[in-house]
Amino acid sequence: MLQYPVSVERDSNGTVLVSFPDIPEAHTYGVDTGDALARAPDALETALAVYMDLRRDIPIPSRSKKRARVVALQR
Repeated sequence: MLQYPVSVERDSNGTVLVSFPDIPEAHTYGVDTGDALARAPDALETALAVYMDLRRDIPIPSRSKKRARVVALQR
């Protein structure tokens, strides 16, 4: 199972942004952290589908720090 680290930060409009340092095209948002993280797998899968369509290499997830948030891709 691949686990990609995520960056979670509050936006100026009060929403929470989630981005993937290893996949700059993948990002999403939510009304709170839980909502944003719930949307994150779809954002990651969509970005990786574009990579596959364009025949781009899929980046290997970088090592996450202890207690860092990650999003796992399910088989």
